[in-house]
Amino acid sequence: MMKILCLGAFSLASMYYSQSYPVSEISENLKKNASVVIRNESTVVEINKIDEIVYRNLSVVTILNKDAISYSIPKIYYEKGDLVSNIKVTIFDDKGAKIKSYSKSDFSDVAANSQGTFYSDSRAMVLPYTPTSFPYTVEFSYDQKDQNTIFIPDFTPFNSFNISLEKSSFTIINKSGINLRSKVYDSPFKYATAEVQENGNEKVYTYKNIPAIDNAELVPNPQKILPKVSFSLDQFNLVGKKGNITSWKEFGLWYQNNLLTPVSVSTPQIKSEIAALNLSGTTEDKVKKIYQYMQSKTRYIFVALGIGGWQPMMPDEVQKKGYGDCKGLSNYMKTLLDEAGIPSYYAIINSNSSPISFDVDFPKMAGNHVILVIPTEKGNIWLENTSQDIAFNHLGYSTTDRNVLAVKPTGIDIMETPSYTSQQSKEKQTLNIQINPDKTISGKGKFSYTGNQYDFNLHYVSLSQKDKNEAMKSRFSSLNFENVEMN
Repeated sequence: MMKILCLGAFSLASMYYSQSYPVSEISENLKKNASVVIRNESTVVEINKIDEIVYRNLSVVTILNKDAISYSIPKIYYEKGDLVSNIKVTIFDDKGAKIKSYSKSDFSDVAANSQGTFYSDSRAMVLPYTPTSFPYTVEFSYDQKDQNTIFIPDFTPFNSFNISLEKSSFTIINKSGINLRSKVYDSPFKYATAEVQENGNEKVYTYKNIPAIDNAELVPNPQKILPKVSFSLDQFNLVGKKGNITSWKEFGLWYQNNLLTPVSVSTPQIKSEIAALNLSGTTEDKVKKIYQYMQSKTRYIFVALGIGGWQPMMPDEVQKKGYGDCKGLSNYMKTLLDEAGIPSYYAIINSNSSPISFDVDFPKMAGNHVILVIPTEKGNIWLENTSQDIAFNHLGYSTTDRNVLAVKPTGIDIMETPSYTSQQSKEKQTLNIQINPDKTISGKGKFSYTGNQYDFNLHYVSLSQKDKNEAMKSRFSSLNFENVEMN
């Protein structure tokens, strides 16, 4: 039986890699609004034990134009302890003829540090490929073994605009003996449907023939339009830290005890910072003074170290160095509030241009940002700790109108962030204009913004005076101003 299975697998692999992908076979429906067409995508996930999960990834994408070159570059992100193997890349021309093949030795291994990242444990293997003509097709496959079983990715058709899909499958095989939960979230717009097949400890999910979503004005993020399937093990491992996640309360206790308590440590220097502020007045007055002090002495730099990049920096490290990421800055601010006797909670959130909330009935590790929430008798105070310019108790449009995971000593409490109504999101312009004898105009204007309009215009604050003037001149380019000054 084993010999037959091995021969069968070999034959299937041979058949797969002998395929070609002529662009002429893509339907016109899938070319519309698309820069990328996913021809065939397959992910096989094997969960072997609490600290071993294997991903077998295979994708074939056709790049229709230069706007999608970055999408086609083969890259593999990995962390210390991951094992990456069986890397294969083949490039095809528009007729499906093979241009060239690549292997692991052709990849560059670099630090996966994005702009604004100071240091990180993350690495990336990247194949530098420059196309000579369009369209072309990239077939890319690799295997990856990981010790962290807390992050099983959602299965979605795609995550960006202007991508269409012919076929994608996600097979998950659970050999661990640990209960694996899954949940299918249908498209609220019936844009696509996930097909499901189950056979014992193996499940196969499939998407087929999904058109691209055009990046038009006010179109929601594709994550709000498309279906998805989520997964979570009841027991997991994160860099040697094992835990349970059968409920938000249980997961919150693990999060508090393993990720936050070890770094919730004050120092004499932090105590003296609070003493020097001479706090007085209401809770809101005190929080505002501490927050503005923290803003004045810190800046945002991403740091992806500490238990898989999920544990914050120590507060004294942020205090001494004057920088941190959302985790470190929020933890430092929380420590300052603790010293002032003001309770606050570390709140995990999905920062996204469209509101993405956590499922209260499906606990799993998720989120991409951290803020703070301070409960008071007059309501919650919300603090975005990564900006030196944002107003006190104001959240931007990427964090409003959704829920957060507020981590407390008793577990996770799911709370709602504020929403700004149209009446709260206003732009007010007061203009004093003089029409000159030569038919030109001159004058002054005062602009004020609230709610989401405040967010859309906050970026002007951080610009130099010259860049502010140029930005204003560009904004009102239809008026052909010779000189514009922003004060």
